Amino acid sequence: MKYFNNARDFSQRAEYEGRIVAALDEAHGHTRQVLGEAREAPVDVVLYTREEFRTHQGAALARTVAGLYSAGAIRINDAAELTRQTKATLVHEYVHAVVDDLVQAARGGQHVPVWLNEGLAEYVEWRYLGHDKPPVQMANRLRGAPPRPTSCPPWSRCPASPSSPWGIRGWRTRPRPWPCGS
Repeated sequence: MKYFNNARDFSQRAEYEGRIVAALDEAHGHTRQVLGEAREAPVDVVLYTREEFRTHQGAALARTVAGLYSAGAIRINDAAELTRQTKATLVHEYVHAVVDDLVQAARGGQHVPVWLNEGLAEYVEWRYLGHDKPPVQMANRLRGAPPRPTSCPPWSRCPASPSSPWGIRGWRTRPRPWPCGS
Protein backbone atom coordinates (compact mmCIF):
# COMPACT_ATOMS: atom_id res chain seq x y z
CA MET A 1 0.00 0.00 0.00
CA LYS A 2 1.42 3.35 -0.96
CA TYR A 3 0.35 6.91 -0.54
CA PHE A 4 1.62 9.46 -2.96
CA ASN A 5 2.27 11.64 0.09
CA ASN A 6 3.34 9.66 3.17
CA ALA A 7 2.97 12.65 5.52
CA ARG A 8 -0.55 11.61 6.56
CA ASP A 9 -1.46 10.67 10.14
CA PHE A 10 -0.03 7.19 10.81
CA SER A 11 -2.89 5.89 13.01
CA GLN A 12 -5.47 6.89 10.39
CA ARG A 13 -3.35 5.33 7.64
CA ALA A 14 -3.03 1.98 9.43
CA GLU A 15 -6.79 1.61 9.89
CA TYR A 16 -7.53 2.75 6.33
CA GLU A 17 -4.87 0.47 4.87
CA GLY A 18 -6.48 -2.48 6.63
CA ARG A 19 -9.79 -1.64 4.96
CA ILE A 20 -8.08 -1.28 1.54
CA VAL A 21 -6.36 -4.66 1.97
CA ALA A 22 -9.73 -6.21 2.90
CA ALA A 23 -11.27 -4.61 -0.22
CA LEU A 24 -8.46 -6.06 -2.36
CA ASP A 25 -9.03 -9.49 -0.83
CA GLU A 26 -12.69 -9.09 -1.72
CA ALA A 27 -11.72 -8.05 -5.28
CA HIS A 28 -9.49 -11.14 -5.53
CA GLY A 29 -12.28 -13.48 -4.43
CA HIS A 30 -14.93 -11.83 -6.58
CA THR A 31 -12.73 -11.81 -9.68
CA ARG A 32 -11.87 -15.47 -9.20
CA GLN A 33 -15.57 -16.28 -8.78
CA VAL A 34 -16.64 -14.36 -11.92
CA LEU A 35 -13.70 -15.00 -14.27
CA GLY A 36 -12.24 -18.18 -12.80
CA GLU A 37 -8.88 -16.40 -12.56
CA ALA A 38 -7.20 -14.04 -10.13
CA ARG A 39 -3.79 -12.52 -9.67
CA GLU A 40 -1.58 -14.36 -7.20
CA ALA A 41 1.29 -11.85 -7.27
CA PRO A 42 0.89 -8.78 -5.07
CA VAL A 43 -0.25 -5.58 -6.74
CA ASP A 44 0.71 -2.11 -5.58
CA VAL A 45 -2.08 0.33 -4.79
CA VAL A 46 -1.26 4.04 -4.82
CA LEU A 47 -3.77 6.31 -3.11
CA TYR A 48 -3.93 9.92 -4.31
CA THR A 49 -5.80 12.98 -3.21
CA ARG A 50 -7.70 14.61 -6.07
CA GLU A 51 -5.00 17.30 -6.34
CA GLU A 52 -2.15 14.76 -6.38
CA PHE A 53 -3.91 12.71 -9.05
CA ARG A 54 -4.45 15.81 -11.19
CA THR A 55 -0.80 16.81 -10.83
CA HIS A 56 0.58 13.39 -11.79
CA GLN A 57 -2.06 11.96 -14.14
CA GLY A 58 -3.35 15.16 -15.74
CA ALA A 59 -6.43 17.33 -15.31
CA ALA A 60 -8.48 15.48 -17.94
CA LEU A 61 -8.03 12.09 -16.24
CA ALA A 62 -8.59 13.58 -12.80
CA ARG A 63 -12.00 14.85 -13.94
CA THR A 64 -13.07 11.65 -15.69
CA VAL A 65 -11.67 8.58 -13.92
CA ALA A 66 -11.94 7.19 -10.42
CA GLY A 67 -8.78 5.17 -10.86
CA LEU A 68 -6.48 3.47 -13.33
CA TYR A 69 -4.07 0.59 -13.61
CA SER A 70 -0.74 1.82 -14.89
CA ALA A 71 2.90 0.71 -14.64
CA GLY A 72 1.96 -2.33 -12.56
CA ALA A 73 -0.03 -0.42 -9.93
CA ILE A 74 -3.64 0.42 -9.19
CA ARG A 75 -3.90 4.20 -8.81
CA ILE A 76 -6.98 5.52 -7.03
CA ASN A 77 -8.15 9.11 -7.52
CA ASP A 78 -9.55 10.95 -4.48
CA ALA A 79 -9.10 8.03 -2.11
CA ALA A 80 -10.10 9.92 1.04
CA GLU A 81 -12.92 7.49 1.86
CA LEU A 82 -13.53 3.84 1.10
CA THR A 83 -17.05 3.98 -0.34
CA ARG A 84 -18.94 1.28 -2.24
CA GLN A 85 -17.93 3.04 -5.48
CA THR A 86 -14.26 3.19 -4.40
CA LYS A 87 -14.40 -0.58 -3.77
CA ALA A 88 -16.00 -1.08 -7.20
CA THR A 89 -13.15 0.96 -8.72
CA LEU A 90 -10.62 -1.25 -6.91
CA VAL A 91 -12.36 -4.33 -8.35
CA HIS A 92 -12.34 -2.80 -11.86
CA GLU A 93 -8.66 -1.86 -11.72
CA TYR A 94 -7.79 -5.20 -10.11
CA VAL A 95 -9.23 -6.96 -13.17
CA HIS A 96 -6.80 -4.97 -15.34
CA ALA A 97 -3.98 -6.20 -13.06
CA VAL A 98 -5.23 -9.78 -13.47
CA VAL A 99 -5.34 -9.50 -17.26
CA ASP A 100 -1.86 -7.94 -17.28
CA ASP A 101 -0.57 -10.80 -15.15
CA LEU A 102 -2.26 -13.50 -17.26
CA VAL A 103 -0.84 -12.30 -20.57
CA GLN A 104 2.46 -11.19 -19.04
CA ALA A 105 2.39 -7.97 -21.05
CA ALA A 106 5.05 -6.38 -18.83
CA ARG A 107 7.45 -9.21 -19.77
CA GLY A 108 6.92 -8.95 -23.51
CA GLY A 109 3.80 -11.12 -23.67
CA GLN A 110 0.70 -10.62 -25.73
CA HIS A 111 -1.17 -7.33 -25.39
CA VAL A 112 -4.93 -7.55 -24.94
CA PRO A 113 -7.10 -5.24 -27.06
CA VAL A 114 -8.39 -2.31 -25.02
CA TRP A 115 -12.03 -3.18 -25.76
CA LEU A 116 -11.56 -6.68 -24.31
CA ASN A 117 -9.58 -5.55 -21.27
CA GLU A 118 -12.03 -2.74 -20.48
CA GLY A 119 -15.04 -4.95 -21.20
CA LEU A 120 -13.88 -7.61 -18.73
CA ALA A 121 -13.21 -4.97 -16.07
CA GLU A 122 -16.62 -3.35 -16.59
CA TYR A 123 -18.37 -6.73 -16.49
CA VAL A 124 -16.72 -7.81 -13.24
CA GLU A 125 -17.43 -4.39 -11.71
CA TRP A 126 -21.14 -4.60 -12.66
CA ARG A 127 -21.34 -8.05 -11.11
CA TYR A 128 -19.61 -6.75 -7.97
CA LEU A 129 -22.23 -4.02 -7.70
CA GLY A 130 -24.97 -6.67 -7.95
CA HIS A 131 -26.02 -6.05 -11.55
CA ASP A 132 -26.33 -8.82 -14.11
CA LYS A 133 -25.99 -6.45 -17.05
CA PRO A 134 -24.70 -2.95 -17.78
CA PRO A 135 -26.80 0.16 -17.27
CA VAL A 136 -29.15 0.84 -20.23
CA GLN A 137 -27.19 3.82 -21.57
CA MET A 138 -23.93 1.84 -21.48
CA ALA A 139 -25.60 -1.18 -23.09
CA ASN A 140 -26.87 1.01 -25.92
CA ARG A 141 -23.39 2.46 -26.44
CA LEU A 142 -21.86 -1.01 -26.44
CA ARG A 143 -24.35 -2.19 -29.05
CA GLY A 144 -24.00 1.00 -31.07
CA ALA A 145 -27.75 1.40 -30.80
CA PRO A 146 -29.33 4.77 -31.46
CA PRO A 147 -31.02 6.53 -28.54
CA ARG A 148 -34.37 5.00 -27.63
CA PRO A 149 -37.24 6.83 -29.43
CA THR A 150 -40.31 7.86 -27.48
CA SER A 151 -42.79 6.49 -30.00
CA CYS A 152 -43.14 3.29 -32.00
CA PRO A 153 -42.19 3.25 -35.70
CA PRO A 154 -44.83 2.33 -38.31
CA TRP A 155 -46.28 -1.17 -37.78
CA SER A 156 -44.46 -2.69 -40.75
CA ARG A 157 -41.10 -1.83 -39.14
CA CYS A 158 -41.98 -2.97 -35.62
CA PRO A 159 -40.05 -6.14 -34.69
CA ALA A 160 -43.23 -7.96 -33.62
CA SER A 161 -44.74 -7.45 -37.09
CA PRO A 162 -45.01 -10.60 -39.25
CA SER A 163 -43.58 -8.58 -42.15
CA SER A 164 -40.61 -7.44 -40.12
CA PRO A 165 -37.21 -8.59 -41.37
CA TRP A 166 -36.43 -9.46 -37.74
CA GLY A 167 -39.27 -11.97 -37.57
CA ILE A 168 -40.60 -13.47 -34.37
CA ARG A 169 -37.37 -15.40 -33.65
CA GLY A 170 -35.34 -12.16 -33.86
CA TRP A 171 -37.77 -10.56 -31.44
CA ARG A 172 -36.71 -12.96 -28.72
CA THR A 173 -32.98 -12.63 -29.26
CA ARG A 174 -32.63 -8.91 -29.85
CA PRO A 175 -33.46 -6.19 -27.35
CA ARG A 176 -36.25 -3.85 -28.39
CA PRO A 177 -34.84 -0.53 -29.54
CA TRP A 178 -38.22 1.17 -29.09
CA PRO A 179 -41.17 0.95 -26.69
CA CYS A 180 -43.68 -0.68 -29.03
CA GLY A 181 -45.65 -3.65 -27.76
CA SER A 182 -45.05 -5.18 -24.38
